[in-house]
Amino acid sequence: MAAPMKDAAFAPELCKLVQQPPTGDSWLHEVKWDGYRILATVVNGKARLWSRNAVEWTAKVPELAAAIASLKVKDGQFDGEMVVLRAGVSNFNALQGRLSAENAEPAIYVLFDMPYLNGQDLRDTPLIERKKKLEALLKRRKNPLLAYSAH
Repeated sequence: MAAPMKDAAFAPELCKLVQQPPTGDSWLHEVKWDGYRILATVVNGKARLWSRNAVEWTAKVPELAAAIASLKVKDGQFDGEMVVLRAGVSNFNALQGRLSAENAEPAIYVLFDMPYLNGQDLRDTPLIERKKKLEALLKRRKNPLLAYSAH
């Protein structure tokens, strides 16, 4: 059993710039979404959103906090990208317009990692296994504002 969840931002895994993509079957290649990286924490069922620099975003996009809360987990950490999709493609200008109230397009939280869930620290679990758990959770608790980022 892991330590209790803290009601605060967490350190996400970050990309590393390399000259060539890695080879071999042990690597996952993920989509680069054109949006804002958002971390979500859930403590005792209450969801909060954070930038990767630990600035709280819950009040800016309460609908996404509510969407995370709709997953009905007791405690968790989620990592993803907040985007606005146009024709299925993330559009950064549309996201900026949404955040400044220039448009009413929905912000979508595209999730690609789940480092903690209901008392289990999953950081040492292979990413592919964390992604399977995340995908299963999102399928069980469908919400139009949450999406799974496949690899």
